[in-house]
Amino acid sequence: MRFLTSRMRVVDQVAFARDGRRLFAAGTNVPDLRYEPNNRGIDVWDLAGGPAPVSQLLADQLIAGFAVNPAGRWLYVGTGYDYPDEHTSAYFAIDLTNGAVTRLGWSGGNSFVLDTHPSGEWFVGHVYRTDWRTRRLVRWRQLPADAPTEDWEIAPSASRFSTSQIACAPTEELIVTHDIESGIAVRDQVYELVTRDPGTGQVRGKIPIPGRTVNQLLFSPDGASLVVRGGPSLLVWDARDLARKPQKIRGAGRGHFTGVAFDPTGRYLAAASNDQSVNVYETATWGLARSFAWDIGRMRSVAFSPDGLLMAAGSDVGQIVLWDIDL
Repeated sequence: MRFLTSRMRVVDQVAFARDGRRLFAAGTNVPDLRYEPNNRGIDVWDLAGGPAPVSQLLADQLIAGFAVNPAGRWLYVGTGYDYPDEHTSAYFAIDLTNGAVTRLGWSGGNSFVLDTHPSGEWFVGHVYRTDWRTRRLVRWRQLPADAPTEDWEIAPSASRFSTSQIACAPTEELIVTHDIESGIAVRDQVYELVTRDPGTGQVRGKIPIPGRTVNQLLFSPDGASLVVRGGPSLLVWDARDLARKPQKIRGAGRGHFTGVAFDPTGRYLAAASNDQSVNVYETATWGLARSFAWDIGRMRSVAFSPDGLLMAAGSDVGQIVLWDIDL
């Protein structure tokens, strides 16, 4: 086990490079914390080196979020903006082999809503060009050596439509989004997931969800499970029968889950919590396999290495713990 030290006080996202040799981490875009000192850019560690980051990406930018392309060469980043200059927000593709940065021509405001297909060949985002009220779902095609190109874009079905989460199924058969109508009173909202055709983005069906909070949405690597992280619980669907009632998993304490990640085999799901723990669940039964805790504050993010041998978790005191997995 070893500890890495970030410039950021709150490590809201961690991810390994596809080769497992680097680790990326970004701070928070939560409104009351986004102007913390050094809360800009993406820290990059060489995992064969020391505890300090060796470089930064987009060092002067507020980071709304990022995603590593599973094929390895590309990193997709959404930047936020300093109020009221909304037009400084943008989506970028960074070529990790040479550091070249390509602006994708879209913005996300202070949100990052994007997911990549496990093949690395395409990804989907919820974005706008100049006005957040004209958001679109956009799919990009990613060739190995070239910057992304757009496959399609679709307009929302309602003027106040907003997508808060996207998940691409491991097969090319399904995209799932969490869609809401912005500005509608909570009591009037219908809470549901939307299934979409990945070839067109058009709606196929809807899945009611027993809850109002959707903080994260992801498929298991084998496509067997769909997980929603929402506050103090996880909802797990059998992805082969999304009409069935999901299983609910609650944390051991009173904390809320703050980040979840599957290991590469899909046998385990790790869940970080703001009660300072990381719990690992065995997906065959959804029973608790292991629980980890360190005296480094509340946990905010978690990730598995691509080979499944390491885990990383980020905290709200600028520390990242890196450890060998023994499950």
